[in-house]
Amino acid sequence: LKFDWPDETANYFWIKNFVATGQLAMAEPLNLIAQNAIHPRSFNVTTNGDLVPATFLGFILFYGWLAKIFSTSAIIYFTPILASLAVLAWYGLLKKIFDAKIAFLSTILLLFNPAWWYYSVTSLLPNVAFVALVIISVFLLLQTKAGKAVWLYWLVSGLAAGLALSIRPAELVWLAIVYAGILIYLLKEINWQRLLLFLVPAILAVWPSLYYQQF
Repeated sequence: LKFDWPDETANYFWIKNFVATGQLAMAEPLNLIAQNAIHPRSFNVTTNGDLVPATFLGFILFYGWLAKIFSTSAIIYFTPILASLAVLAWYGLLKKIFDAKIAFLSTILLLFNPAWWYYSVTSLLPNVAFVALVIISVFLLLQTKAGKAVWLYWLVSGLAAGLALSIRPAELVWLAIVYAGILIYLLKEINWQRLLLFLVPAILAVWPSLYYQQF
């Protein structure tokens, strides 16, 4: 495979390494004599000379788990699939807020947006995966009239929100504001069970990236 970005190359390497070994570190013996100066772009070096990711840890873990299920051959397809699902969620979200015509036109604009295409095909950068997970999460969170299936929507919404945050934790502030606004808007339709269905998977999705930081 050929990648255009060093971050893509590094992400692909660490995803495959995680699938094969379950680890996010690799020994580099030459660093013992090179004073930790040896590492490729988008890699970091620990104090003992091991190579570790310097990119988006949550992204590597998320795609690593998917690759464990669907094989490493599928790694480059995860982002385009998420992008396609997000386009469908975008239509459903705007249809709920506006009407079917506005939702359809807006969805066409998103689907053929050059940046959306480029970063979907540049599939091992986290940009589209992050935005797609947020769109999917918000769409599912607003499905309060889904009957008995509403619990599943809220659970998956929380999982998607947690995965998005684990990919780009620096976005925490504005994501918290957005979700707080949505929850306030839905205040009359939620209870503590639904809130837990959202928060528990969100926290569980973020936890692995926090856990692996210690290594």
